[in-house]
Amino acid sequence: MLRHGGHDVILFHVLDEAEATFPFDGMVDLTDPESGQNQLVDADGTRADYLEAVNELCGRYRKECLSMGADYVRLDTSMPFGNALLEYLSQRKARF
Repeated sequence: MLRHGGHDVILFHVLDEAEATFPFDGMVDLTDPESGQNQLVDADGTRADYLEAVNELCGRYRKECLSMGADYVRLDTSMPFGNALLEYLSQRKARF
């Protein structure tokens, strides 16, 4: 809808650095922020499946955005937003 109004639509998907990299080792006690429930997880045994699931989710977001003519930009909190925005705008300028 916004795209049809002559607006550019960009989804900046900001993940916490830990969400994007799963830097944990050994047994980790994770807390669900919505329910408050704790779960003990073997980080080393979980990492590959977790990162695959995150990448699949981001891929679905990217695909949906592209199908609607919107840009999708995945970021994590390790990169200052201003730098990420400048990088995106530079890449976008090169496309046009």
